[in-house]
Amino acid sequence: MNKVFISLCFFLMGVVVWGQQESWSLQQCLETGLKNNRDIKIKKLEWAKAKKGYVPKLQTMLPLVNLNASQSYNFGSTIDPATNARVSSDILYDNFYLSSNFSLLDFSNLSQSGIYKLAIDLAKADEEVVTYEYKMMLLEKFFDALYTQELVKIQQEQLQNTSQNLERVQDEFNLGKRPKSDLYDMQLSFQQEVKAMQETEQLLDTQVLQLFQLMNIDEVPDEVFLLMPNSMVELVEESGEENPKVLQTELAYESSLKNINLQRAALLPVVSAYYEFSTFYYKPLTSATGETVNSFDYQIDFNKNHVVGFKLSVPVFNGFKTRRKIKVAKLNSEQMKIKNQDQKVKLAQEIKVAKTQMSQYKQLQQTLAVTLDYANKSYITTEVKYASNKIEIVSFTSVKNQLLTAKYNVLKNSMLKEFTQLKLNLLKYNAFML
Repeated sequence: MNKVFISLCFFLMGVVVWGQQESWSLQQCLETGLKNNRDIKIKKLEWAKAKKGYVPKLQTMLPLVNLNASQSYNFGSTIDPATNARVSSDILYDNFYLSSNFSLLDFSNLSQSGIYKLAIDLAKADEEVVTYEYKMMLLEKFFDALYTQELVKIQQEQLQNTSQNLERVQDEFNLGKRPKSDLYDMQLSFQQEVKAMQETEQLLDTQVLQLFQLMNIDEVPDEVFLLMPNSMVELVEESGEENPKVLQTELAYESSLKNINLQRAALLPVVSAYYEFSTFYYKPLTSATGETVNSFDYQIDFNKNHVVGFKLSVPVFNGFKTRRKIKVAKLNSEQMKIKNQDQKVKLAQEIKVAKTQMSQYKQLQQTLAVTLDYANKSYITTEVKYASNKIEIVSFTSVKNQLLTAKYNVLKNSMLKEFTQLKLNLLKYNAFML
């Protein structure tokens, strides 16, 4: 294997990236994803529907007004009592009827209005929960791809170094200073690293594709470079009140309590007032006696009738249906209460676990840094020994793998620390950073 072939392989495996890269930050991914996510759009529409459907308490007291008009025809005959003769009863009737009902006291309307108002907050909370879950999913996908991207960089550096060693062993073999077995060992080591590099790059392509699919972007750029988030501000507050899942369960519990009042309102009396106005016009279609009929305007004015009254409706018995509905509403409220408590406990546990992990990553940081320093020094000395033909390729490969593992561990710990801090911010404040 000559130098030209090694360099060509090195280039084809993407170790050296040429061309323009498209950079994406976490904030940019978040803004794009929130803009394109269809589930969030649906929840926004549901929130808008809830606002349109809200009925204020004052509006429940507005009267219901109905205006009815009808025209009918009566065909036939009847007996005139005065003459005892049969006369025609073909008559045209025009009837006009106006009715209105005022709700003076209806506890069901008052309770329903409160539930409508909570429905708006619940719809908004549902939207926030979907947004929160999407942020958490996007954060995980972003860091999965970012971690693999940084791992590629480490493998590029290692493969570059292995390529140089392979060229040196090739030259020494050509000069007769190395046995062919050393060349085979180095070629095998190089090919194994090429394979590992290719697998990591393929994994990165898949993870970037999944990240862009999560943002509902169909066309993925040829070269994507994810930017490392800036160091997060340390957060010390313990409250999880800003978490949308907790807020959602609290609103659901509050709504269940109002639903109990709504069911109980069916047992209470309803007081209402009503007003009715009616008038009519009639005209015989046939008249054997030449009877004159008053004009339309005269009859409409003369036949007017007004009714004003108050109505009291007291529920007495409905087969115990209301009682059963109240019991069901109470059970549902107790269920919502437990869900709210459970959500608060789960949030507190998640925050505690994340804070514990953050502390562990910080403690491990110094140890991993020292280990990486020793691995670097060991690799440098071992490389000199191998160049002097004092050790076998197996020993040299082992030390090189130790260095790769040390870099891998430092990278992993650093990325996990950043990810956990962002996750903490999201858990407590529903935001990546303050």
